[in-house]
Amino acid sequence: MDQQQVVLQNIMTRRSVRKYQEKPIPRDVLEQILEAGLWAPSASNRQTWHFTVMTDPQTIDRWNDAGKQWMAHCGREAQEKMGRDPNRHVFFHAPCVILVSYKMDPSWHSNWGEVDTALAAENIMLAAHAMGLGSCYIGWFTPWLKSGEAAPLLEKTPLPENYYPFHFITLGYPGQVGPAPARVGGCVDYLDD
Repeated sequence: MDQQQVVLQNIMTRRSVRKYQEKPIPRDVLEQILEAGLWAPSASNRQTWHFTVMTDPQTIDRWNDAGKQWMAHCGREAQEKMGRDPNRHVFFHAPCVILVSYKMDPSWHSNWGEVDTALAAENIMLAAHAMGLGSCYIGWFTPWLKSGEAAPLLEKTPLPENYYPFHFITLGYPGQVGPAPARVGGCVDYLDD
């Protein structure tokens, strides 16, 4: 298979993994995956992302539990149901969770940091898949992070000044991978002369 086919196959076979093996990710593998995130495109090449890597199960559970407490009373029915479910672990007991943050730049008329984090997340997830790991983008806690109610945990989190947490990514060796969901059609139009 040539390089083009390998890249396209990696994109088309990546799945969101929601069941992980209890197997730690070797540090060198994790560093290669994070390096892929650092090479993502960003607005004006500002590279506004920051990755906080959690591999301690107690730390991951603490974030899960605090986020679920917020979800249980957030006023959104689907999230409240998840927050009240004692068997639900929003991070799926993954051995690694990455908190992705961005730098707020007051000199910009709009904030591109959130877009930058999404681009970096995609690179991380594709790199993980290429290396035999699974991943899942976790956006359920984004409203909680933006609300300011995650402040007690964030005070103990090493974030540089003027950085704002936005979403999480789970990483680990897949315990189960689901089938590819059907693609939604009608998403492409061409404006030809």
